[in-house]
Amino acid sequence: MLAAKGRHEDIYDEFINHQWNTKRSRVTCWVIWISGLLLPMALAVYFKGYISLK
Repeated sequence: MLAAKGRHEDIYDEFINHQWNTKRSRVTCWVIWISGLLLPMALAVYFKGYISLK
């Protein structure tokens, strides 16, 4: 009974950790993707405004 319970908890912990890891890596991917998309646009707008201000 105890052995089965311990094994079940291990599986549960692994599942939670796996879920958290995939979720975290997905968020990281989104952040990289969005920053990769927005950074050039932000730089372009900034430099455009900076040049036109001169």
